[in-house]
Amino acid sequence: MQESPVQHPSPVRKCRTFRKKTGGKVDKKQLPFKDGCRARLPDTLPGSRSASLPSCHSRLSSIPLEVQHIQHDMIKKIHYCWFGSPVPEAVRQNVRKWKELNPDFEIIEWNESNIDVSRFEFGRRCLEQNKWGFLGDVVRLQALVEHGGFYLDCDVELFQPLSRLPVDHRFTLGYMYDCALGTAFLYAPPQHPLCISLLSLHNEIRKECWPVSNTIYTDYFINEVPKFLLNGKKWQSDLATLYPKEFFEQPAFIRSRGFSIHHCCGSWMPGKSHSFILNQAFCHQVKWLKRKINTALALRRNEFYPYYRAALKGVSLKKNYDWRIRQ
Repeated sequence: MQESPVQHPSPVRKCRTFRKKTGGKVDKKQLPFKDGCRARLPDTLPGSRSASLPSCHSRLSSIPLEVQHIQHDMIKKIHYCWFGSPVPEAVRQNVRKWKELNPDFEIIEWNESNIDVSRFEFGRRCLEQNKWGFLGDVVRLQALVEHGGFYLDCDVELFQPLSRLPVDHRFTLGYMYDCALGTAFLYAPPQHPLCISLLSLHNEIRKECWPVSNTIYTDYFINEVPKFLLNGKKWQSDLATLYPKEFFEQPAFIRSRGFSIHHCCGSWMPGKSHSFILNQAFCHQVKWLKRKINTALALRRNEFYPYYRAALKGVSLKKNYDWRIRQ
């Protein structure tokens, strides 16, 4: 039985009341919302569309999206995968840095010898056609569902220990662009319902389609996750926590404010190099400027840009799964 939505007071009015109680003097540390009024948004926004979905989404809608409110300790496991060739030295160097920052974590490499993806038709197709990057899309979710912990792409460079990230029972990820979710940095406890649903979607991909994981996750969130708005901002529900793109994927202008960076070397693409250069502090601003320009250009070309523009106005648009078997 669903609970009736909670009516949240206006953050602005609450802050004004707080200001009156303190005689007009406000200590930011004592504000009811972090960093003032703008850091927290009400759960329901004016003009948002109903969460009801068209009939083509009925199968996924039947999966219960519920998480028990139980205190979870961080699962200290880092999963990554490499298929099809020996692991290059650049990846080994990056994994060593993960270990230096997280000495008490178990780091697990998934490859052809220790994981079976044959129960997923999409996984079998990837093996048959040597689509190693797409195979990793199945493996990351399978590892999180069965074991829990963190998943990192091989070219994700960490700047801080993972123990500093506040995680709980929620699925944790970030944006790649303001209008698309990133999948290079993930965290979830075992058997998380969102990970189970995303994994099951890979059995519904049409044979002629090869959707990237960013498309699958973004399609799923805007269609299936209640009250989600694709606006590029931090968002949290009982199921998931999303961070802005500068937290996990894109470089922040001040290096220490980012948690990691995704170098996007694209080793899964034909003709792409397996190597990348770990970010150096002295050239960080140069990389930041270059990525900021490229990201801004990619934003308007992205298929989810119209949905992002609508979300900025508080409107949640639904989208057809172009790559999914018709229901």
